[in-house]
Amino acid sequence: LQEIKNLERCPLVIDDGDESNVREALIIEVNDTYFYVTEFLNVLYNFAISDEIKYDIYEHYQMKLHLDVLIENGNSTEREYALKLLWQLSFDQRVAKAVANNDDIIDTLNEFKNLDESPENDKLIKNSTGILWLLDKFNSENVKLYFYLKDSVKPELIVSLF
Repeated sequence: LQEIKNLERCPLVIDDGDESNVREALIIEVNDTYFYVTEFLNVLYNFAISDEIKYDIYEHYQMKLHLDVLIENGNSTEREYALKLLWQLSFDQRVAKAVANNDDIIDTLNEFKNLDESPENDKLIKNSTGILWLLDKFNSENVKLYFYLKDSVKPELIVSLF
């Protein structure tokens, strides 16, 4: 992934009904099967909804390195999906601390946060702003994040500032 800027990308239709919304993304091989890197990131995002696996995805499966490379060097589509996953993973305080200590990623997130608003930049701005907000909240000494079951149906996220 280190040399991804110059790699050829394949067309990726984001919305099946809209041929004008075609982007490009890297193709990766996993066990003789080829995937768009965006599909892979989206699957990890769905797994990362579970709190128990966030840190494992980030640290043990080496996504820290891969996300750094995609965020720094990927195209806008790859960055969008990488930031979405990083935001989800950052709800684990250990991941948030590691991200907060990575000056290169923090600089890049601040750059994205300050991009001119446009349809192409909307998700980069939103995801970067969300990650930075979350990191700021975790760095505050009196913040606790917890989930509770409301009416035993779906978990609700509560940010508590003491």
